[in-house]
Amino acid sequence: MSALVVAVLAALSLATGAASSAAASAPAAAHDDGRLNILLFYKPNFHSSNVQARQAVRDLATQLGEQYGQPVNIQETDDPSAFTTENLATRDVAVFAQTGGVLFNAAQRAALEAYIRGGGGYMGMHYAGWSVGEHEHDVNPFYARLVGAVSEGHPENPGIREGRVVVKDTSHPLTQGVPADFRRSDEWYDWVVNPAPYVRTLIEADEASYGGSNPGVPHPITWCQQIDAGRSWYTAMGHEGTAYEEAYMRAQMKNGLAYAAGLLAADCRPPATGDPIRLRSHNYTDHYVRQADFDARIDANPDSSDSQWRIVPGLAGTAGGDYVSIESVKFPGHYLRHTGFDFVLARNDDSELFKADATFKRVTGLADPTVVSFQSYNYPDRYLRHHNFALRLDPIDDAIGRADATFHITD
Repeated sequence: MSALVVAVLAALSLATGAASSAAASAPAAAHDDGRLNILLFYKPNFHSSNVQARQAVRDLATQLGEQYGQPVNIQETDDPSAFTTENLATRDVAVFAQTGGVLFNAAQRAALEAYIRGGGGYMGMHYAGWSVGEHEHDVNPFYARLVGAVSEGHPENPGIREGRVVVKDTSHPLTQGVPADFRRSDEWYDWVVNPAPYVRTLIEADEASYGGSNPGVPHPITWCQQIDAGRSWYTAMGHEGTAYEEAYMRAQMKNGLAYAAGLLAADCRPPATGDPIRLRSHNYTDHYVRQADFDARIDANPDSSDSQWRIVPGLAGTAGGDYVSIESVKFPGHYLRHTGFDFVLARNDDSELFKADATFKRVTGLADPTVVSFQSYNYPDRYLRHHNFALRLDPIDDAIGRADATFHITD
C-alpha cells in the first residue's frame, strides 16, 4: 500500500470513526420475514471463477433454506446501485463473490457501513481481499475493516500450489463439518498486516507447507468478525473455479453464509481478548504503552512487565465486541483510565464513572486502517493518544494527532 494511499485513508478514517455511533443505530437487516434474503454481488472482470463461486452460494442458500425452513430470495447483480439503505434493509446478508476494483460511491459506502453496523451481514471470497492497484480497500477504510485484511502478494511460479490448512478451533460453530487438517491447492495470499490479533481465526494456512515467507507464524486464511451489531465472514481460499466444487470449501462456506445471514450464532470476537499484548506507538516505533509508578505513557523498549496488557470486554459494556478495556498484566484488576483527560493505571472501584473512563471503542487506526485507535466511551469526540510521551485523551484534528492516536497490537 503506497504512502499516498495511507495518507488518503488517514484523512478519511477520522470521519469514519466519528460516523460510527450514528451508523450503529441504523435498523437491523430484515431477517424476520421468514425468508432468507441474499444480495449476491460480483464483478465479472477480475476472476472468471466468480461464476462457480456464485453457483456455490446459490446451492448453499438452497440447502440453508431447506434446513431452516425459509424460502430463499437471491438478488444477483454486478451493479453497485443495489447498495442503498432501502434495498439493504430487505437483505439478511450481502455476499461479495470475487469482487475487485473501486466498488462504490460515497452514498453506497455509507449505506453499506450503516447496514453492517446496524445488524447486517457480509460474506467475502478470495479476491475481495486483494488490493494491488486501486481497490475499494484503498478508498474506504470501513471496507478494509469489513474484509479484515488486505493482500498485495502471494507465492509465484507456480501461483497455484498445494498447501496445508488447519482448523484453529474444532469446537467453533463455524468449523463444524470442516476437516481439521487438510491439504489442498490454492493461491495463498500474504497479508500486508497479519489480521490474527483483530479477527476470530477459524482456519490457518501452514506456510511451511507451501513455501511461504513466514513459516511458523500464524496465518489466518478464513475468519469471522463482529462489527457493532453486524457480522462478517471471509475466506482467502477459492482462486480456482474448481475450488467451489470441493466438499471442503462448501462446508466452510455453508457455515459462513449461515453466520453472516444471522441463522447461526457464533462468537466472532478476536481470540486475543484477554491474552497478554503490548501496544506499540505508530509514529515512535520502538515506544510502547507502559505504566510507570501508575502513570501511563509511552517509552522506548520498557520493561515487559510494565508494558503488558490484556484487552478485555469493556467494563461499561461491549456493544457487539468493539468496546474494550485495557487491563494491566502486572497489576490485575488495574486498568488504563482517564482522569482530567490524563491517563493513569488505577484499580477498578466498580463505580459507573470508573467503568466509563476505562472503556474505549476499538476503531480503525486513524493514521493507518490496518491497525487500531481507541475512542473514548464517555467522550466519543476524544481518543487515547500520546503527547510529549504521556498518554492523553484529546480531540484529534490533524495528521500529528492521528499518528499519536494510532497503535499496533503486538505480542
